[in-house]
Amino acid sequence: MGKITIARLTNISDTLANVTDKLEFNTTVKTKLEANFITVFEENPSDGVGNNQGAEQNLGDQQALGAVEDVTKIEGFFSRRNGDNDNGQNAALILLDTWIAEPKINDNWQLGRFAVEDEDDQTHNLFPVRTGSDQIAYLWEKLQRRTDFKGKREMFTLFLRVNRGDGT
Repeated sequence: MGKITIARLTNISDTLANVTDKLEFNTTVKTKLEANFITVFEENPSDGVGNNQGAEQNLGDQQALGAVEDVTKIEGFFSRRNGDNDNGQNAALILLDTWIAEPKINDNWQLGRFAVEDEDDQTHNLFPVRTGSDQIAYLWEKLQRRTDFKGKREMFTLFLRVNRGDGT
């Protein structure tokens, strides 16, 4: 189980190596300690299909319109949701609350501030490109949380939308 990193960028010079605003997942197998786990990484690209049906005709031609949305769904859990000191202070959950409350873009990262790196599958990796014709970023869409009181876990589903600045 390889490490997966989700990072939030702020400055132009931010990279996965130097940014401190990040969560690392799957770095341990011990769930009795405060730790972060990703269990599902699901990519959902969608292409548009246009139906060019003419009036009073039985069938119409369908046309591929290209990418219309690309959403990545990441599921996992935070173990020891009450924190290692049993004080309700889980550092990862506190950081997520900060990310929820603060802007999802800034002047440096106008398409989105989030990056993902998966050591086991580099096809999941996306580091934002902020300039030029190949601009791309992850834009935070939403976070769903579910509490598992018995297991002392906080389950989550994070939705990140690929933003290319062209409406897709």
